[in-house]
Amino acid sequence: MAAVPTPSAPRSERVVLVLRSPLGPGDVAGLCARLRELLEGEPPAGRPGRGSGSGDGGGGGGGYGGGDGGRSAGAARDAGEPPVICDVAGLTGPGLAAMDALARLQLIARRHGRRLRLRRAAPPLRELIALAGLGDVLPCLDEPGPAPHHRRH
Repeated sequence: MAAVPTPSAPRSERVVLVLRSPLGPGDVAGLCARLRELLEGEPPAGRPGRGSGSGDGGGGGGGYGGGDGGRSAGAARDAGEPPVICDVAGLTGPGLAAMDALARLQLIARRHGRRLRLRRAAPPLRELIALAGLGDVLPCLDEPGPAPHHRRH
């Protein structure tokens, strides 16, 4: 898992996260913390760095219901903010951990007045998103992802 090298993203800049396999349940909290760090400009609570924490009421990854630092839910309706781009081309064999991570990242982005958009999603990930009924929640950009490689036996 990786993110853009900038330590923070002013509200007018694009944020890009790059996800790679393997992605397990233990990786979700770190991804969420990294996105909050990029959007807020300081490390989340419990991690060394500039300042004492993100002020989000959470100590790392948080859950679906984690704090939003006093931001109102209406902030997510600000259509003028650039989306958070999540490059998922490196996610091979997506599963529940990937779906959990993407849903949580979308919630964090919305709490910061942005939307998460998936870039280069492979057909298996797109199918899993559709099967889970999350097509409207986790929209994919039009860029197709890599096709799965099949071996001949």
